Amino acid sequence: MNVACLLFEDEVGPDGHSDGDVVAHAACDALLSAAGLGDLGSNYGTTDPEWSEAPGAAFLTETAARVRAAGFDIANIADPTDRRPPQARAAPCRGGAGR
Repeated sequence: MNVACLLFEDEVGPDGHSDGDVVAHAACDALLSAAGLGDLGSNYGTTDPEWSEAPGAAFLTETAARVRAAGFDIANIADPTDRRPPQARAAPCRGGAGR
């Protein structure tokens, strides 16, 4: 599974036309939308064999080029994804919350 261009070899990721990297795809969608260039699907349709099994980094690289070609600069993008394994994320409830 790929998440934010990181490979998690022991995890099973989503099936999809590309590598299914949800963080990279969300970042591309946000950048394309902010630049008024459509969305991931309208730019990289599932019928285009060039993007079949493509890694998230390839989408990010091409999206950045398209956004810059449209006259925009990319300053940053936030990724709030918690990539720790599920057992590391589980925290006990504090002060009776959630009981």
